[in-house]
Amino acid sequence: MPVFEQEPQLIQRFRAGQREALERVYRFYFDDVYRLGQHGFVTREGRRGGRLESEADRLDFVQDVFMRAFTVEARLSYDPQRPYRPFLLRIARNLRVDLARRVAREPSAGKLGVCDHLHIDDLIERGGAIPAPEASLHYQKLVEQTASIVSELTPEVRDVARLRFVEELSQVQVASQLGKTRRHVRTLESRLLQTVRKGLVRAGFGTKATEK
Repeated sequence: MPVFEQEPQLIQRFRAGQREALERVYRFYFDDVYRLGQHGFVTREGRRGGRLESEADRLDFVQDVFMRAFTVEARLSYDPQRPYRPFLLRIARNLRVDLARRVAREPSAGKLGVCDHLHIDDLIERGGAIPAPEASLHYQKLVEQTASIVSELTPEVRDVARLRFVEELSQVQVASQLGKTRRHVRTLESRLLQTVRKGLVRAGFGTKATEK
């Protein structure tokens, strides 16, 4: 179920730019944008967004898409009566096409990689669900590395990781389950995210910018 249908009140916090709401939307739709970078696509006009070959490029693409999607203008222009995934993927499509135009070259058809027939405009009209590539070795390694980093943290922080990012509970709900204050949970979550980001950079995923 889409994130705004799971929690209708979230849309108000999202449009207001509250960090908790933005993080919730980011986590929920991360895979959609990441997979678009894995696949590459072609528009109805024949413009192409080639497959991003490296893990660092795909993660940078994800960050750039959400930075654009989370601007005040984009948040307020989203119609909550419509699904958010197609709205987000339009932003991702436009960002990739703009990049291709700026560098004055179009990726060749051979660069479309594992999904040569991903027609982005048709996909958006159907709801935007992008299949995961069967051979997404880099993504699998990213997930495995993240799990390894989390496994070395304290039991308290691991509990926060599980409740927040696996069960997708709110900070208030996590605090209630763990018998902690929301401020304490927020501190643990911040520590968790910083540790994971730094660990992924040390392991060769992403760029130094993601370590901040």
